[in-house]
Amino acid sequence: MPSCLGCGSEMKEISRKIIKGEVAAGKTNYKAVYSCQKDSCSQKGAKKSFVDDGLMFIPLPDGQ
Repeated sequence: MPSCLGCGSEMKEISRKIIKGEVAAGKTNYKAVYSCQKDSCSQKGAKKSFVDDGLMFIPLPDGQ
């Protein structure tokens, strides 16, 4: 799981969907949306989108 840029704690997954397009053998790419749930964090509730290719989380620009 990706870590929050504001407080460093693990973010919670909000949604996940399969991305159509190039899929390597045996791999599926997902667009995953995560949000920080820590009360003391300034980023709490802000949604961040990532591409999850099974190995790493690649941040997407806001609004994607």
